[in-house]
Amino acid sequence: KNCGDDDLCQAQLVVQPKLMTTQGEELRRGTQDGGDGQGIYQLELGTLPENQIVLDLNVQNLGEAAYESKLDITFPDHIYYVGLGSNNSDTITDITLVNSTFITINLGNPFRGRVVSGDGQQANNTSSSSLNLQMRFSPASVINETLITFELMSSTTSELVVDALTFLNCVVVRRAELKVTGRSLPADHVYYGGQVRGES
Repeated sequence: KNCGDDDLCQAQLVVQPKLMTTQGEELRRGTQDGGDGQGIYQLELGTLPENQIVLDLNVQNLGEAAYESKLDITFPDHIYYVGLGSNNSDTITDITLVNSTFITINLGNPFRGRVVSGDGQQANNTSSSSLNLQMRFSPASVINETLITFELMSSTTSELVVDALTFLNCVVVRRAELKVTGRSLPADHVYYGGQVRGES
């Protein structure tokens, strides 16, 4: 094992998720006041190409080697796993759809981390192990839902020194274009009620 002098591997598995379209564009995010920003993702019904969203994952090990490492993904039953996207690391081969709302991914044994020198210190000028994974989902049954939540849990038999759980939320937005027309009967009589405002 490449775990330093104490022979205790301390892994730091960091999962960075994003939601994308199949065209490679990140989904719109909104802030609490409704404007654009870096807040929660928004899925506007009827706007997705191919009616699919892509869960784009970057997984890094910023610590020492992570043995028997895996990533578990839980998602709601009103979206459906379709398959892998187009931009995946070549090392991803072991993906299991356990049931209709749960996927487990084998990250590697070990999922290598930063190189550790003989004195137990991390060597300089080394980058962490990293992989990219894209998974396609169909939100075909979200018409009556308000929220999509992905729960991502990393695990390893090595000591995990960071929080293993990551959440990704997306609100479902319904928009409608309305045009209101009307007429009065009889046509020459229109009545208004309420307080007069804006009179000059």
